[in-house]
Amino acid sequence: MGNEKDKQGPKPLKKVISFSLYGKKPCFQVGAIINLLEAKRIFPDWTCRVYTDSGVAPEVRNLLTYMNAEVIDMTNEPDELIRRGGMFWRFLPIDDPEVDVFFCRDTDCVVCERDRSAADDFLATGNEWFIVRDHPGHKFVPVPGGMWGHRKHKDGLDFINGKSLRDYINEWSEQTGKKTWGFSNDQRFLKWFYEYHLKKSPGGIARYGPQGRLIPPHGDTYLTYHIGARMFRGNKFNAVLPRRGYTADWWRQVRSQKWRFYSQGDDMLGLIDYNIFGSADSDEMHPRRRLESNEK
Repeated sequence: MGNEKDKQGPKPLKKVISFSLYGKKPCFQVGAIINLLEAKRIFPDWTCRVYTDSGVAPEVRNLLTYMNAEVIDMTNEPDELIRRGGMFWRFLPIDDPEVDVFFCRDTDCVVCERDRSAADDFLATGNEWFIVRDHPGHKFVPVPGGMWGHRKHKDGLDFINGKSLRDYINEWSEQTGKKTWGFSNDQRFLKWFYEYHLKKSPGGIARYGPQGRLIPPHGDTYLTYHIGARMFRGNKFNAVLPRRGYTADWWRQVRSQKWRFYSQGDDMLGLIDYNIFGSADSDEMHPRRRLESNEK
């Protein structure tokens, strides 16, 4: 007879969807709440984690907790680079020994069925890194700040017993002189991290989009069009939400566009490695779309 632990079987993976929420803009606060609702519907076996601070009203933080999010208060974080770098907070599950796999998203984007299809496919690949580009607007950077993830991997980077992501952030800051609170510096850090560490990791990268894997077919999305679509902008709620989001009709409207990824004219921030990335037509993005391109 085995012991009770043997009878219970392997421990399920702890899977986290990570968000940063700071400041007082309603668009991000509304987006965080709607993301928790949609994640409950689409990702019932995943945990939402929201990194926030005292700049967000207690009432909002209470709502997040009420909706079963893991709320991490960064107000008293001792490392200034981390405390002031709100855009970097969503990356921190990578350092958590209790988290097996995570991906991060922006709060003004809404997780959707397309996210689920990509995440499930990523887990099935066995790769360590998860990078998504799902729109021409994602052509600027090798790792979009709100569209990547990681799983612990026996052959990959060890963030628990080796250098933590916090260590890498401090190393980047020392080498470049940049701070986490500068404009788009989360993207600059990810560019640096990709070039010096991520792309060399033997755990492997699952890329989705041009030059990568197709996101498997899925049902129509509900509140958004594609992964990473910004649905809550400005001082007023964006009432022009799609009734049905990612549909064949939407793809017909954009299928004639050429999705030029990583061309030098697009590199406004000096982020692109031209030796790795080329150009791609948007028909490579999804099998449904590829079929529609052949329609009469």
